[in-house]
Amino acid sequence: MSADEIRKKRLARFGTTGTVATNNPPKTTLTVPTNNTMSRSAPMTITSPLDIDYSIGNSAGNKFSFTPGGSTMSPSSPFSANSPNFSLNKSPSTSPWSSSPSPLTEGASKSSNVVSLKSPEEEESQIIRDILQISLTSFSMNNSSRIYLDGLARELKEEGRRLDIIGRELIDRIIINVLSMEALPNNLSLFSYLIGCYSRANAERSQNPLKKALIESIFSLLISYIGLVLQHPEFFPSSNGETDLYSDSSTTGPKQLVSYLLGDLKLPSDFIPRFTARYEGDHQVLLKIFEPVIDELSTFMRATHLLDDKAFIKPYKAFDILISQKSLIQLILSLPNWIPSKKKSGREIEVNSILGPYFRMTSFPDQPLISDKVSEYFSDPKNQANEKNALADIRSRINAAQNAAYAIMGKLLKSGSEAKERVLDWLGAVMERNADRKKMQVDRITVCSDGFILNLTAVLLQFCEPFIDPSKGKLGLIDPEYFIKSDRLNIDDCTRLAITSEEAKKWKEERLRATKDDMKKPHFVSECFFLTLESLNVGMLRIFSRYSALMRTLNDNIFHRKVLNDSKLSWINTSAATVNLAKLSELDVQLTNLNSKRLCFEAHLLDPKLLNATFRFFNLLAVWLVKVARGPSNVAKLPLPAPPPKSFITLPQHFVEMITEYLLFIVTTLPEMMKTQPLNDMMTFIVTFISSSEYISNPYLRGKLIEVLAAITPKALGKDFMTVNIFERNEYATQYLPSALLRFYIDIEHTGARTQFYDKFNLRYYTALVIKYLWKLDSHSKAFRTAAQNPEHFVQFVNMLLNDSIYLLDESLSKLASIRQYQEDINGPMTMERREEHDRLQRQVRTYLLLAKETVRMLHYMSRDVPDPFMAPELIDRVASMLNYFLVQLAGPKMMDLKVKNADKYTWDPRWLLTKIVRIYLNFSVKENFIAAVARDGRSYSHDVFQKTKDILSREKLLTSDEIKIFEAFVLKAHECAKFARDVEDQLGEIPDEFLDPILQTLMKDPVKLPSSKVTVDRSTITRHLLSDNSDPFNRSHLTVDMLEDDVELRNKITAFINSRTK
Repeated sequence: MSADEIRKKRLARFGTTGTVATNNPPKTTLTVPTNNTMSRSAPMTITSPLDIDYSIGNSAGNKFSFTPGGSTMSPSSPFSANSPNFSLNKSPSTSPWSSSPSPLTEGASKSSNVVSLKSPEEEESQIIRDILQISLTSFSMNNSSRIYLDGLARELKEEGRRLDIIGRELIDRIIINVLSMEALPNNLSLFSYLIGCYSRANAERSQNPLKKALIESIFSLLISYIGLVLQHPEFFPSSNGETDLYSDSSTTGPKQLVSYLLGDLKLPSDFIPRFTARYEGDHQVLLKIFEPVIDELSTFMRATHLLDDKAFIKPYKAFDILISQKSLIQLILSLPNWIPSKKKSGREIEVNSILGPYFRMTSFPDQPLISDKVSEYFSDPKNQANEKNALADIRSRINAAQNAAYAIMGKLLKSGSEAKERVLDWLGAVMERNADRKKMQVDRITVCSDGFILNLTAVLLQFCEPFIDPSKGKLGLIDPEYFIKSDRLNIDDCTRLAITSEEAKKWKEERLRATKDDMKKPHFVSECFFLTLESLNVGMLRIFSRYSALMRTLNDNIFHRKVLNDSKLSWINTSAATVNLAKLSELDVQLTNLNSKRLCFEAHLLDPKLLNATFRFFNLLAVWLVKVARGPSNVAKLPLPAPPPKSFITLPQHFVEMITEYLLFIVTTLPEMMKTQPLNDMMTFIVTFISSSEYISNPYLRGKLIEVLAAITPKALGKDFMTVNIFERNEYATQYLPSALLRFYIDIEHTGARTQFYDKFNLRYYTALVIKYLWKLDSHSKAFRTAAQNPEHFVQFVNMLLNDSIYLLDESLSKLASIRQYQEDINGPMTMERREEHDRLQRQVRTYLLLAKETVRMLHYMSRDVPDPFMAPELIDRVASMLNYFLVQLAGPKMMDLKVKNADKYTWDPRWLLTKIVRIYLNFSVKENFIAAVARDGRSYSHDVFQKTKDILSREKLLTSDEIKIFEAFVLKAHECAKFARDVEDQLGEIPDEFLDPILQTLMKDPVKLPSSKVTVDRSTITRHLLSDNSDPFNRSHLTVDMLEDDVELRNKITAFINSRTK
């Protein structure tokens, strides 16, 4: 069907009531459908549009009357979606403004230069003309903005009415005549015409307050006909959108509102309030008009981007206009796509829910339609060179979008309890459907984008602002039993702080039974707090991981390019030049793209405003967790008393994990930010839960807290890190932290995990870093020395320290020897397996040496300041034999096995290690029992090695002259003791087996019997074993020191044997 045919078919419904600039107007006709099939046949011609009975026919033949100018609509008005039949039937005039026809006709035009006093009728007539922009006389055709209604003029003449006076009773007829026209001036749409009339009526009202009644009547009619045009554009010739015949747009019906709401066309500020008030009682009318508008705004949001000048903010303002009306809020909340349920995925709720698109404005490169422009922006070399300004520009746009989204959600939340609940339901659905974002591997198309969840988090953080300061006294509004009272967030599958999931479930059921009669819904503060917490869990912290992975890739590419470019002289004139130059070019392209991607991430993720707000929220979380852990009695002494409150230990473990992950990311990525953050509450939180092992059962999580401490020491961040050192200022840190660190070092020996043996070294590494820093502080040294006076715990700590030192040093030195062997064999044939083995060795030796150096360093300063615990009977031989063994490795016959190329690559410094070991000897050099222990070490003690060590120290000037003299004296004493020990051994001769320790095969000095296995061992041997393992080594039954039984009879026999041989 051709365009002309379509046009004719459509216009079969309507005749023309007027023309623009024509001298021969056709007869006035208006045709509308009269049955359910919207028949286009049997047009009905009417002479006066005013004489109309607006009625709706239904299948039962009933009619309900409707007057367009009325203030309310009947249930089946022509604006109702339930009324498909709209008929215009000739009937006596029902206009409230009808009057007797005037015998006068509109006369000759008056000169514009003549000033005359107008009558009230003339004034109203002029107001009506100006507002409706119409004319009934041909002279006005010179004004192209006026619509000449020639048909209506002829009708009025036939009725004997004046044309120069337009009374109120004609307003309805005028509007119908205009709406029935085939085309308006300048191809203006009917909706635009009516809105224009509305705007002019507004202006007229402010200029002529005395004409309020007239203008209000015009408003009422305009609103009614606007509703009709929006709902049923098919009723009007110039509103039919089957083809794009009109230049205004092919858009018809409700969607015409969108351009006005977006600000592209001017919409009077009171139009939406007046319009919605007009139809407030008719949900179906509002639904038919505004649902398409809301959908169109969402479509616009999905297609715009941050760099679309300021157009991206328009739909926020448009939506804000809509939700300023309570009736529209109720409508929006009732729509099925408020929470879409087709796929129930995170991406669906982002893209298809009503609110979702308003949170998508981002610079992240995971939304191509939105972020491609931003990527191009950051790919521009000019913007990469001026990175700071480019980031500030994008961040200002993101902040504008977040603030607009905050305003929208704020209006919804404040509009009533029902609306608040619906908004909270939407937030809960967002969190539930994006739970997979917490997984290591996830199909990202099924979950929301990074930008969406981060914007939502930013908005939620703004809602937390009234209670985010713990000092404001609103902590009590955050209910620790929220997850019992509300099922908005599901934590059933979450690991708890110190209780199993089954135990947590049982406790929840008990609490529900106990409080079922007086259970209150959680306060909004609780809702906001836990929803924000979950949004951070599924959002920001997962994006941190992606950003870190991106930075590793970027840094790897930078490194590879540097290595290739630095070696350019060696290959530029070889056959490899072509390949390498191409590789350099490829790396340059990759670096440009990666750098652009980095900036896209940093613009949104590293926004200081967002990160500062997040820190404040996590600070609130830390304070709240301490409050819940302390319970109603608010016990502040550490460790916290047992048993811990159920309301605390049933909380999800990730509440604590999130704080540590956030702090570690900030410290490593933006350390400067930490200079401005208040850390006192954080320090109290960390010390509290390092000290209270029963409150957090996962030792790795407590280890993370210590890792945070290691990261925020001034040693790690720089001396200017804090104006007031939080380690010295916080009373919990000075009073409890030293003993808590020593206790943790011991506890981590047994974690229950299969990898516990290797895991403990990493955890103890960070513990050692913190202890090393605190040991130097006067505020903490007293606490450490007090802890050292507790032999039960400190000796156990020293034993663990010795175990670690022996293992780590032994592993390090043996792997260095393997690396040296590889370096010697490198010129020969080398298999792929051999190369892979070498790479693995290099990685291992770097790790082992890093850990070993910290343990040796700790041995050194502790043995210097508190040497007595090291001299305990169960430890002294172990200390001596360890030092002797490693001295032989470093200065003995095989010392050259440890000489490797590129030693710095492995952080290997044999001179540093030798110096530390010798200084540990010196720390104990005045202890006679230590000298004897060194001398009686039959496995590793060697006077020649000591002499060689002295020579190395002197030659390399590794010690001061005074230290060398002390070492010489020590070596001499040890030599004399060794000689004496050999003489005694010769005198003793062969020792009976019953006198030998069954574990070490040495002569027992203090034999004790084990109660379970009944085996007799030397006290020092079993005590040393029990420092690491509370079990009988012969049958694994439980065993503690206080369970040992003195074997007095055997001890007397041993004493008699020694005396008999050494007389």
